[in-house]
Amino acid sequence: MSDPASFLSAFGGLIGGVGSIAAVWAALYVSHKAGLPQVVSYLDFDEDHNCMYLVVENCGTGVAYDVHFLDFDDSIIQESLRDAARTSFIHCGIPILAPGKVRRTLVAAGRIQDEMEDYSAKVTIAHTEKSMYFRRNREVKEDTVLEYRSYTGTVYTHSDIHEIKMTMDKLERQMRIVNKNLSAISRGIGSINKDE
Repeated sequence: MSDPASFLSAFGGLIGGVGSIAAVWAALYVSHKAGLPQVVSYLDFDEDHNCMYLVVENCGTGVAYDVHFLDFDDSIIQESLRDAARTSFIHCGIPILAPGKVRRTLVAAGRIQDEMEDYSAKVTIAHTEKSMYFRRNREVKEDTVLEYRSYTGTVYTHSDIHEIKMTMDKLERQMRIVNKNLSAISRGIGSINKDE
């Protein structure tokens, strides 16, 4: 191997082989990462019902197992709802959360958002996912700040569904009046027929 051309050829082959192995490993890694769960938690305001929900959502493409909060501060929950919240996934966890799926629970209702505008809590949500190496599971932790301040004083409009419901309620009231009037007319016609 004293010939420089042979040496360069062997060295190029070695580099090419290492490069191929690295490319295969990178493709496997990217493929694995693309199939992982991504669990997030946040507060979501429902304008139509004037209430706040705590939401846990799997935004990723893989299944999340054993989703749970490590350190949940109950002060973020309206006092009258705390007992119910203690029986929900907040304290019991979620055994399995499929991709794109959501769990939500009520944490505040009414004008409580204005009263709780200074409340915030840093929470850690954890879940188990499949590891790329030897198919062992690994726990993933995500810190999130749940806060009310960004919702305070915000102006909302009702959704189209709410507007449809309000229109349907109005139609129902009008139909009751029409029905009542038709019943009165029917009784009047019935009494005229009896007199004849």
